[in-house]
Amino acid sequence: MKELVILVPKIYPPENNDIVSNELNNIFSKLKLDFKIKIYWIVFQPYEFEQYSMDDSVVIDYHKFHDAIEIIDKFKPDIIITEVVLGFNGIAFATAGKFRKIPVVTISNPGHLIKTSKFSQFKMFIRISLSKKILGDVSNDDKKLGFVIWVLHRYFFLFSTLKKCNKNILELIHLFWIYPRIQIFSKTFFTMHPILSGDLNICFTKHHYDELVKSNFDKQTLTITGDPAYDHIHDKIKNKSYQNQIIDKIRILFTLSSMHEHGFLTKEEDDKIVLDIINTISQDTKFEISLKIHPFSASIDEYNLLLNQVSKNVKIYQKENTIELMNNFDVMINYGNSNVVLDGVLSGKPIVKYILNSNEELNRFYDPDIMIGCEKISDIPNAIKKSIENIISKDLLSSYIENHIGKYDGKSASRAANEIKKLLEKYNQ
Repeated sequence: MKELVILVPKIYPPENNDIVSNELNNIFSKLKLDFKIKIYWIVFQPYEFEQYSMDDSVVIDYHKFHDAIEIIDKFKPDIIITEVVLGFNGIAFATAGKFRKIPVVTISNPGHLIKTSKFSQFKMFIRISLSKKILGDVSNDDKKLGFVIWVLHRYFFLFSTLKKCNKNILELIHLFWIYPRIQIFSKTFFTMHPILSGDLNICFTKHHYDELVKSNFDKQTLTITGDPAYDHIHDKIKNKSYQNQIIDKIRILFTLSSMHEHGFLTKEEDDKIVLDIINTISQDTKFEISLKIHPFSASIDEYNLLLNQVSKNVKIYQKENTIELMNNFDVMINYGNSNVVLDGVLSGKPIVKYILNSNEELNRFYDPDIMIGCEKISDIPNAIKKSIENIISKDLLSSYIENHIGKYDGKSASRAANEIKKLLEKYNQ
């Protein structure tokens, strides 16, 4: 069996099972049918760590290298796979891959790339910069101004990469002038730019395809596959009944979207919403509430401390699989823009969404045809009861899933892997 060496730059280490790792690992499982694969994960964490291996993967700290060219020359990948969102490591490896004539593949993000309010991205950056917790850091250490230091380090990594790729001084000045401006004035939740375009750009939905076309990506490089992250649960839940059977209490899973960790709200604003919702729901003896925090960017110690202000005992979940967890709950409550809402929809359980304000980027997965929305926290208890009786048509549910996940048939990873194989065949001709 032919060997295939894959290089993947990303922020989170692969064992964290974030949605990007799940998407990639599902694709890799299909590639293994035709190749003996070796995966080098170049991890862009704020802290340094020693290289380690697991199964067919080697996890490598980017701090050990000066630039992407040095990494490519050392590990000699047959293909590079990165995210299509505009960022330091994406630009570095897309540029370096093209320079070394190695095929580059990009994958898109779940959900819609909705429009953002003016200076939204800039405000997020300021909040994150002032936070003690570094966005993307899987450790629980507090590092004041650590995010700024991390950004500057990655800037130097990108600068060194571009110099190695023979970019002249005018090209460097142009990039480092427009890059922050593109981020600050971005009109969509995820920023797109053709500098990131690969030889193959995998879109999960028609919406992603259209957005990349608008961003001047070459149509010939685009393909629509559906989101591979949800393949493994398709067969498990496709025949599942959506009928709720409430025996005693209505069990509620309150899922958080890490709004202050990602810079959408201040910590004080976020904490107040969490406490107000829990206290409001706890007033009704028919309700039993538990909390599900973000598996990577949230601190469980921080939320344990916060819940000391609540009179009732509230269990906290973090690393558990949300869809499996929903087997033990009757309703999901959420606010913000986390794709955890998609887990709730696929689990077949009712969803109540607290609408923060009119900004779309704060309510990215909200759809009034699929879930019950509340603009006031005081309305949430009645919305929970209403959601139990709410019946969603299969057509509306299928349309929602297709809009946010794409074709949902358990075969998205196979389609993505087949497109990658076609690209490799083209390069090897």
